[in-house]
Amino acid sequence: MSEKYYDESRWNTYYQEIIDLLESFSDIGSVLEMGPYKAPFVENCDVIDKVDYSEFFPLKANEVIIHDCSVFPYPIEDKKYDLVIASQVFEHIGYFGEQIDAFKELARISKRAIIALPYKWHRPLHRSHHMIDENVFDAWQGDFVPVYENIAEYTITRIYDF
Repeated sequence: MSEKYYDESRWNTYYQEIIDLLESFSDIGSVLEMGPYKAPFVENCDVIDKVDYSEFFPLKANEVIIHDCSVFPYPIEDKKYDLVIASQVFEHIGYFGEQIDAFKELARISKRAIIALPYKWHRPLHRSHHMIDENVFDAWQGDFVPVYENIAEYTITRIYDF
């Protein structure tokens, strides 16, 4: 992709870890990606987003579900997906604790989730990105416990089995 949003530093910082994790799974069939903007990770996945960007996708997607993920429940049946990927999107799901309900929705609709967030960015004018750390992530996850966690310079990634 040539768009500045996907420059090399962003790709290397955020996305390579998820690609590596995906390659390590042997039991993943159906995948839903939350808000991948213009670049889903998995070909033939389903996508849920507020806007249909599929005309820009470099990979073919199956179904595009137009839905605001801060509105519950999601229009998806229980345990439909083996995996949900939410990369750099959970911080955009509301301002008043909607992430807690989003975790519950992921547990309802999937067997596993990969969630990656910006880590400790100092962006005081961008409330959704400002200073997300382990404590914020823990508050959002409620009673769910990650089976994997990696904290890098600019991102925190966790995997949850539901």
